[in-house]
Amino acid sequence: MYKLILQNGSTLTGDFCVYITAASGNKSSEYSLAWFVKHCRPDTKIYHQWEIKYSFTWGESGKLPSAPFCGAQLVDADPNDAHKSTIMLTYTDGAYGFIDTVRRAKQGCLGIFTDGTIPHDKAALGIGIDGVAAFIMQATPNFYFEIVPKFRYWVTFGNYEAGQLLDFSYLNHSTATVQEIIFEPNRNELTIKLNKSNQWEIIE
Repeated sequence: MYKLILQNGSTLTGDFCVYITAASGNKSSEYSLAWFVKHCRPDTKIYHQWEIKYSFTWGESGKLPSAPFCGAQLVDADPNDAHKSTIMLTYTDGAYGFIDTVRRAKQGCLGIFTDGTIPHDKAALGIGIDGVAAFIMQATPNFYFEIVPKFRYWVTFGNYEAGQLLDFSYLNHSTATVQEIIFEPNRNELTIKLNKSNQWEIIE
């Protein structure tokens, strides 16, 4: 279990937003979602706890980027279990759904296959963490989406909505608009503060 404490020491009322990216950086077709969002006033703090439990998800998103993503189905996923590391998305009788597949992802990876029934630019699929969609891409027919579940966690502050597709032309990871969330070895709790100068501080 990981625990994150976020302190609003600024003079602003707004939203803390936690999100993830692929460890090597997102591809142009991959979208990070506002995974955890909480509105807070100055001089307050919020808490977020989670476990590293993966899931497969899909939603009828339309063409990406679009409105905030709402996952319609979550299925437990495990990169270390051959029977839970891969799944298939299909569209039958006017409805999407996951089904089992005998195809397998590479060892240590998670994979989602689609079949030829999937319409273009109508749905999205991706990965959830601790029961919440976190990382998606457009679903297309006869496709295979594979990801190594090695992620980096980030926090930002502003006006956000849960499930929102994030704009990295604004969220520049080389500037002070975001702060990476890094847990030290053998430590599962971290406190991060947004100070009065709107700068991030790691609180020991």
